[in-house]
Amino acid sequence: MKTLLVGPGAIGGTVAVFAAKAGFVFDVLGRPEEAEYLRDNDFALTGCEGEHSARLRAFGSIDELAESYDCVLIATKAQAMPHVARALLPRLHPDSLVLGLQNGITTELMSEVVGEERTVSCMIGIGATSKGIGKAELTSGGHFIIGRAAQGESSPEADKRLEYLRRFVNCCQPTSISGCILADLYSKLVFNACVNALCALSGMTLGKLLDDKKARAAFLSIAREGMAVAAAIGLDVPPFMGILDYRLLVKHQSKAANALFGKLFQVIGKVRIGKVHPSTLQSLERGELTEIDYLNGYFLRRGGEFGVSCPVNEQIVGMIHQIERGERQMGIHNINELKL
Repeated sequence: MKTLLVGPGAIGGTVAVFAAKAGFVFDVLGRPEEAEYLRDNDFALTGCEGEHSARLRAFGSIDELAESYDCVLIATKAQAMPHVARALLPRLHPDSLVLGLQNGITTELMSEVVGEERTVSCMIGIGATSKGIGKAELTSGGHFIIGRAAQGESSPEADKRLEYLRRFVNCCQPTSISGCILADLYSKLVFNACVNALCALSGMTLGKLLDDKKARAAFLSIAREGMAVAAAIGLDVPPFMGILDYRLLVKHQSKAANALFGKLFQVIGKVRIGKVHPSTLQSLERGELTEIDYLNGYFLRRGGEFGVSCPVNEQIVGMIHQIERGERQMGIHNINELKL
């Protein structure tokens, strides 16, 4: 199938290297400077899966593309994805599938541009860090879950293309197909909103941050507000990684339960991603805008639709935007300022 991957950064570059090494033939669309570098150099990947590299067929603008594509993978930041998807519309067939590889839940944004029938979303269960143009580090392994936005029966051709996308991403890490991708995305979103927001506010990795009692309490508050929104939506959220059952956070809120949940978060954080710099923290360290509006901001947006208040997440989104504007510095003082 004619395939295009957009955004050869941390996640996109990681997936591209493993897919290319597995024999998939596809085009890569990046910024002009990325394309120029990748035409003469392999994309180099280091990290927990060892060292890997692959030469990618790279293009620096949509105008350079001569093909129409059966499958497109967009691995840009969430805020850039709708613009990219809209620009690619002339390169899509009526039955093409477009897979979004973003943090947070961007399914609705993608559907608004390319149509629900074309939209495929992905729960990203790995960690990766950009090390510059054409370089990335896989910081934690895991799995992917993909699924179509459109519910109900699908055509054999759509199923064939979805399975192709599964095999493409599966080259990187084990990948499965979900019949309710929104629920799987939401499960990751709750954890991601906690990790990204608190690490970004403090400027600390999760392993160090969760030694702080107030940070653990904030973790619980973020998750409980997220689950209140899920209940309003009518979404049954599965346990994260099959371990962390958020429904227990809502059901049990005694001091003893809070202490137990806090310790559980601490263990999961240290074992799984204790040394990882989450993407929101990376963006702030590079002086870039973050995806906070698609993480904690998702709770505010959807909660507002159903009259569900999310005061802790609202404080966090405001603080992150202040850091983006240079009006606030990262540090543990931000965690201490939160009103839980």
